[in-house]
Amino acid sequence: MVLSIRSDRLHLLNRVDTQLPVILKNLYELDALHPDSARQAITEPAAMPKMDWFDSEPFLYDPAAIEHILDFLTLEASEAAKHSDGVTSSHPVTTNALQKVEATQLQIILAEIEKRAKSGRLRIVQVADLGDLGGIIEQYYSNQIFLLDPGEQLPARRFIEEGLVFEEEERRLSIYEGQIFKTYKIQPDTLRKLVDAHLLRAEPSLSGGYTYELSHDTLVAPVLKAKKARLEEERREEEERLARLREEELEQARSEALEEKNRRKRAAFLAWMAGLFAVVAFAAAIFALQKTRTAQKATREAETALRQALQEKIQRYELEINTSRRKIETYEKAKEPELVELETAQMKLRSAQRDSAKVRIQQIDDNAGQ
Repeated sequence: MVLSIRSDRLHLLNRVDTQLPVILKNLYELDALHPDSARQAITEPAAMPKMDWFDSEPFLYDPAAIEHILDFLTLEASEAAKHSDGVTSSHPVTTNALQKVEATQLQIILAEIEKRAKSGRLRIVQVADLGDLGGIIEQYYSNQIFLLDPGEQLPARRFIEEGLVFEEEERRLSIYEGQIFKTYKIQPDTLRKLVDAHLLRAEPSLSGGYTYELSHDTLVAPVLKAKKARLEEERREEEERLARLREEELEQARSEALEEKNRRKRAAFLAWMAGLFAVVAFAAAIFALQKTRTAQKATREAETALRQALQEKIQRYELEINTSRRKIETYEKAKEPELVELETAQMKLRSAQRDSAKVRIQQIDDNAGQ
C-alpha cells in the first residue's frame, strides 16, 4: 500500500496506527527534483511519439536550452533559500540545496514551451524559443483565468486575489467551500475548472465538504501582481465613470440654461410688443375720450383689454419667478455660481416687471373710479 499525503497532514496517520501498526515505518519525502531528474522530465516526454495522450509531435531540446531552463529554476531556488522568511542568511547555502528544481514551476514552463513547439512546428527548441521564463510563470495565472467563461472571470479573480492570499505576509490561505459560495458567489462548476487548471487544490475538510487553496506558493506573487493591476484598473474606471456623470450633469444644466435664456428673450420681445400695443391703445382711448362719447367707450374697452393683458403678464411672470427659484436651487447643488448669478438676475428682472404691471393695473383701476 502506498499513501500520498501532505507533510502538514502527516500527523493524521497516527489515528490508524492501531489498525496499521507499521504505517509510519517506511516514509519517503517527495522533494524538489535533482537536476538530472529535471533533465529527464524536460527531454523524455517531449521526445516520445505522438499518441492519444500527447497533443503535439515529438521535439527535442538544444542542450543550451535545457541548461538555460535549469539555471533559471535553480536561481529561483537559490533566491528563495537565501531570503527565506525575509532574512538573508549569513551562512553559504550548499550546492545541493541550490540545485533542486521545483516541479510545479518546471511543469508550468514546459507546458508553455510545448504549446510554442506545436504552434511553431519546432523540432528542436533553442534558447531563443524560450523567451522570458519568469514571464511564463507570472502569466500562467492570468492565462488560466482567461480560459474561464467571461462571466466567471471577475468573480474567480476576486475570490482568489482577495480570499486565498494574506497579502501582508504573501501567504496562502484556505477557505471552506460554503464560505466561498456565500461570500464570493462562485459556482461549483467554476471551482472545478480552477482545480482542473491546477490553480486551486481541494482538500477534504474534517467536518465534511472541502476547503480550497492555491495549488502552490509559486502562484502567490503572480496573484498579488494581478490583484494590484485589477484594483488600479477598477479605480481608474470608477474615476472615469464619475467624471462622465459630472460632465453629463453640467452639460444638461448648460443646455437648460441656454434654452431658458432663449425663451426669456422671446417672452421679453412679446411683452415689449404687447406693451407697445397697449400704449397705442391707451393713447387712442384718450384721444377718443376727448372727441366723443363713443371714444370714451372705446377707451374703457381698451383699458379693460390692457388690464387683462397685464394680469396675464403678471401670471406669466409669477410662473417664471417660481421656475427661476427651482433652477437656482439646482445650480447651487451643482456648485455652478455663474448659473446661479445669471438666474438670480433674471428672477429680479421678472419681479420688477411683475410689480410694474401691478402698479399699472392699479392706475387703470383708479382712472376707472374717477
